[in-house]
Amino acid sequence: VIYVLIFCNERFLGSTEEHKYRLYKSDDNGLTFQEASVIPFDTFNRGYGSIVFDGNGTLHAYTYYYGDETVIDHAVSQDQGATWDVLAPCYVAHGVRNPQTAFLDGVFILHGRSNSLDHFVFYTSTDGANWDEGTFVATGTAVPHYYSNNIKLKDEQGDFLLVQYSEAYFSSCVNIKHIKLRIKQA
Repeated sequence: VIYVLIFCNERFLGSTEEHKYRLYKSDDNGLTFQEASVIPFDTFNRGYGSIVFDGNGTLHAYTYYYGDETVIDHAVSQDQGATWDVLAPCYVAHGVRNPQTAFLDGVFILHGRSNSLDHFVFYTSTDGANWDEGTFVATGTAVPHYYSNNIKLKDEQGDFLLVQYSEAYFSSCVNIKHIKLRIKQA
C-alpha cells in the first residue's frame, strides 16, 4: 500500500477554505490512487506536509505553519487514514520548514530547515508529539536551501534512514548532501 499526502492549493500557503490536505492511497503499487480522506487541519498560512506510520500502525500527519515555524500541526489516524483526530500542535525549538518525518527503530525523526533559515535541523521523539531540543547538522548562509527528503532502507547492519538535503555554496547554487542515520541502541 502506498500513501501520498497532497496539499491541494494553487500557491505555497493555504488561504481559503478550499485548500485542503488530502490523503490518497494506492492498493496496486501506485498504478491507481483513490482519495482516502481530507485531514481536518486549519490550512490558513499552512504549507508543506508530511505523514508517517508509527510502530503501532497509527498514521501521523504534520504541517508547516508560516505564522510560527516553531509550531507544527499534528493529527493522527487509527484506521489507515480513513478518519483523523487533530491533536495539540507540537513545539520544535528551532522551528522547521518543509518538515520531513520518519519512524526508525521506535523513534520518530523530524528534519528540515530551521526557522532562522541557516541551519539543517534534526529532532527526535518517542511519541511523535513531544520533540527534543533539536540538533543542527549543517549551518550555512540564510539563503533558500536545506530542502530535504528521506527513505528508510536496510542493509547488513539493519534499518537506516538515508536523508538527502540541499546545501547552498553560492547564492542559489546548491550541493546535494546525504546522511545515513541509524538509531543507537542503548
